Amino acid sequence: MSIRDKIDNNNVKILVFQGSWCPMCVTAMPQIAQFVSANNISENSIEVINVNSFKTEPADKIAEYNISRVPTVIILKEGVESSRITEYAPNGWRREIEEKVSAI
Repeated sequence: MSIRDKIDNNNVKILVFQGSWCPMCVTAMPQIAQFVSANNISENSIEVINVNSFKTEPADKIAEYNISRVPTVIILKEGVESSRITEYAPNGWRREIEEKVSAI
C-alpha cells in the first residue's frame, strides 16, 4: 500500500510546526516538501503551522500539541497523535515521516 493510500485510508493528518527564523526548520522544510511531492500527498492531509520565535503563537495549537521545539512533525490518526518527530530526524525528514506513516 502506498503512503498516500495509508494516509487516505486511515484518516491520517500530518502537522508540521516550523519557524522561518529556525535554521533546523530551513533545512527540514525542503525534505518535508519532497515527502509531500514524492508521495502525492493531498493538501488536506498536511498542515504547516508557523510558530513565532518565542513559541507562544499560535497559542491554541502550541498548547494543544505541547510544542516546545521546532521543527516538530506530528502524525495524527483519526485525530489522535500516532507519532511525533521533534527537532531532528536521524534518517532525514522524508524517510522518517514515510516510516512513521507506513507503521500505521
